[in-house]
Amino acid sequence: MAAVKKPLVVIAVAILAFPVLLVLGVLIFIDPLVKTGIEKGGSFALQVPVHVKDASIRFSGHVTLTGFDVANPPGFVEPRSVAFEQVDAEVQPGSLLKEVIDIGQLTFVKPELVLEFSGTKSNWSVLMDNLSPGRPPNDQKAPDGSGRTFIIRRLRIEKADARFRSDLIPGGTASVAVPSIELENVGTAEGGMTLGQVLNVALHSLGNSVLKAGQGIVPAELLDHLGAKLRENAKAIQELPSKSIEELQKQLPDQKKMKKGIKDSIPWPQREK
Repeated sequence: MAAVKKPLVVIAVAILAFPVLLVLGVLIFIDPLVKTGIEKGGSFALQVPVHVKDASIRFSGHVTLTGFDVANPPGFVEPRSVAFEQVDAEVQPGSLLKEVIDIGQLTFVKPELVLEFSGTKSNWSVLMDNLSPGRPPNDQKAPDGSGRTFIIRRLRIEKADARFRSDLIPGGTASVAVPSIELENVGTAEGGMTLGQVLNVALHSLGNSVLKAGQGIVPAELLDHLGAKLRENAKAIQELPSKSIEELQKQLPDQKKMKKGIKDSIPWPQREK
């Protein structure tokens, strides 16, 4: 009788252990898949190379990306336009296998932004154009899995620094600290945003904050061009009715106050009468 029970116990244990082993197997093999998916999807959306040094997913559903770098568009000197030291996301493990990935909180940690200008045109203007929903299609094929979308309950950007590079700036560069940013319900109204749309929200919000932080430090004509591009981008994404987009529009600096602040920052001999 004992000899009969032993195989049954082994089978029962195997049946009970199979779901756990399956989840563990998925988590082990999904790390490189997530890394590759972010790189391919980000590169397709931004039209510049995107590199992720490492991606790790814990059993609890905590996802961490380290060394998330976005290259500069062609024609600019700096190698990168933005680098995120770390990106953290809280996700239900099973959600990673679904078409709509539900993220409780997404945090971009210590972004380093480089806003490089050629004349008054900036690298960020090019990125905004590339991310625009209305941009014309190119010959690049969309990566596999690009149909997945994201709902983000809370999006945070912490401890960002921005460096302006331009011949119009004394010494060639100027740096500013960017206040932390928090948005809620990104993609909820749409039933999910694509990776490109999420990046658009994040970069747009960073651009707004950089625009404010640069007043009095960066020449007015550079801020004017950046502000015009951000307003143009805001109009392009008005078709997305989520609360997050409304918040982005509210973040744009008041133009009358901004112009006054810029005017006050210009040495008095250069000011308009």
